[in-house]
Amino acid sequence: MNPDSPVSLCMIVRDEEWVLSQCLSSVADIVSEIIILDTGSVDATCSIAEKYGAQVISYPWQSDFAAARNESLKLATKPWILVLDADECFTDGQKEKLWALCADEAAAGYELQIKSLLGHQGDEQVTDYVCRLFRNDPEIKFSGSIHEQIASAVQAKSDQQLKRCDLEIIHYGYLTHIIEQKNKTDRNLRLIKEALAADSKNRELLYALGTEYFQQADYSQALPIFEPLLASLPVTEGYASDLFLKTMYALRETGRAKEALQQIEQGLTAFPNFADLQELYAVLFMDEGQDDQALHVLGGMCISREYTSVSGAGTYRTAYLKGVLLERQGQWQKACESYRVSLEYRPDYVPAWQRWLPLLVCTGQIQQLNEWVKKQAIPKKAQLLVFYLMLDLQQPAWILKHREYLHGAFLAQPWIEALLQAQMGEYSTASRNLQPWVQSPAHREQTETIQAALEYSKTALKSGHRGVQTGLGKPQLHRFSSAADACKMFIRIGAWYGFSSMLRSDPSPGTLLSALSPAMKMALVHAPLWIVEQLHSLLEQELEREWEREQPDEILGSRCYMLWIALHTRMIQRDSDPPLDTRLRSFLQEQQEKYIPASEAHIARCGWNALTYVISTPLTRSGLHPLVLL
Repeated sequence: MNPDSPVSLCMIVRDEEWVLSQCLSSVADIVSEIIILDTGSVDATCSIAEKYGAQVISYPWQSDFAAARNESLKLATKPWILVLDADECFTDGQKEKLWALCADEAAAGYELQIKSLLGHQGDEQVTDYVCRLFRNDPEIKFSGSIHEQIASAVQAKSDQQLKRCDLEIIHYGYLTHIIEQKNKTDRNLRLIKEALAADSKNRELLYALGTEYFQQADYSQALPIFEPLLASLPVTEGYASDLFLKTMYALRETGRAKEALQQIEQGLTAFPNFADLQELYAVLFMDEGQDDQALHVLGGMCISREYTSVSGAGTYRTAYLKGVLLERQGQWQKACESYRVSLEYRPDYVPAWQRWLPLLVCTGQIQQLNEWVKKQAIPKKAQLLVFYLMLDLQQPAWILKHREYLHGAFLAQPWIEALLQAQMGEYSTASRNLQPWVQSPAHREQTETIQAALEYSKTALKSGHRGVQTGLGKPQLHRFSSAADACKMFIRIGAWYGFSSMLRSDPSPGTLLSALSPAMKMALVHAPLWIVEQLHSLLEQELEREWEREQPDEILGSRCYMLWIALHTRMIQRDSDPPLDTRLRSFLQEQQEKYIPASEAHIARCGWNALTYVISTPLTRSGLHPLVLL
């Protein structure tokens, strides 16, 4: 600890041995004392705290976070108090900033920036501002048995102010494995409901309860709490903007998107420059097929640090959404630029890579990728993804040429060398090089299906007949969890004889094909011509059967139709007399009303995106192009 610091660290903990050391080490040199209130740890928490010189006090838990916090504040002796949770860390290099803030006589406390990491690896994050640094004053106390807060007490000081600063705390507690390990959801729900039993109209508790359901994606439970609360809550409340955003999102997720669209402009007036709300506004327009309006909203976005925000709003996620919209409109070059901008903001953003690479390949703009690689390289976290995307796009030559930029992928999964060899037609070499990994217990599960696909493909190839039905009962195919997985693996290794054999034996080939990724659909369009002809025939038969049914599956029909269009275009490119454009226009005019969904909203829900740049003639319906289908 640092005896020159004017700051006491106050914490409450219980069974935090797995994170406490990381937390305390982040502040050990910027505070002069550490007060830890332990509420019943049975692990090494207390001994870890004592190693950092902490004063550890046992405190019987009373199901009241504010009471425990306030007890720890009583023990602080320094003029300023910093509050952290065990699953948080103070960002490096902030000591001088912190001490300078404490020298401001006009400040009663500060809101610090809390970045909460989300998901399994923390790739996404929520940014919020919370009062964690404040004067050691007996009048400044926490309130709230759960989701306790102290900002209102700081604001009540008439002679000093609650200010906002750029100090940063990283919060790990929302990572999936930590939530599961700590069983936070059940604990929080129990505490909130206990508190509501005594104070049923407490707005903050109702907001906390709705938020717990919201975080579990239980929107039907959250919405009956949020809607009446939103109607009664003043917009000046600190959490009003977050409540409005969550309510609009929950409306959308429960099938009431039109209501959200009608209400959301009121929120944008009350909470201007709220990037997350503007993005949701654009998404609601996208749901309705109103892409021009969505682009207008995204193009005019402004960002304010005033609101709780999920990472990417106004930056990489916004640029990605623009790309999707431009792609849906057939503006390929502009869409590529938007995806590139998204990756400039965040080079490992998976959705942008998944859209950008297929679009670059199918529109002949792969030079953009080459330039990116030379300038930016490929982030380690994205290398395996890029490898598989380019493999699915049937681009083994590109992989070989840029192998040095994919070094991390080959280190992470050494057997992918065999995938590359297989796609280049070297089945025997691929099978031989795969053997050590198949025989390794650590890698068997990941490599057995590759070996099975190679064996099945060689069997089909030896038959000497394109599309021969060798049957799904073959032992090799039993290793696949489903026919769809087998289908994907055959495409990935370019095993067209095996793919043809398997597809012909499936009772619903259209269902398998419609579920493929855009990259794999592009691979089909650019497959050997005999595969294209076979797929075209299979899809045509399935479309006929589907639309003869009393209740056809419109989404399946639409997706099959768009792939069929692309395959048909590839076939008539062989000979073009009359000119290709004329023939296509005539063909599309004849066919376009047959399988297209009835409404623009239905089109949007199908998830249109560029499949392949084989034709450029749009259908007459606004916003729909024959190249697109996810």
